[in-house]
Amino acid sequence: MLPEIDLPPRIVARQVLWLRSRRWSFAGTPIDMPMLAKLREGWDGIQDRLIAGIDTEYGVYDGRSFRADRFAEWLIRRGIPWPRLESGHPRPQ
Repeated sequence: MLPEIDLPPRIVARQVLWLRSRRWSFAGTPIDMPMLAKLREGWDGIQDRLIAGIDTEYGVYDGRSFRADRFAEWLIRRGIPWPRLESGHPRPQ
């Protein structure tokens, strides 16, 4: 049937794009596997450096563990209103 149907070029282009996007959605997003391996190998150190750099201002971490009670105290010191759970801990946003 196709040779006898007069399709505008934009319809054909749209169909080609749709078919390619379907393949991409099944294949997933391309990932730089060597870089992912490096990130995984150094993840603990990356977390430690990020937390150390940020937590000096807030003081809400104990090692790599976020402490909701420390966060609640920080909110109070700063006078920041925040929704609370029944336990009194800040509600996750």
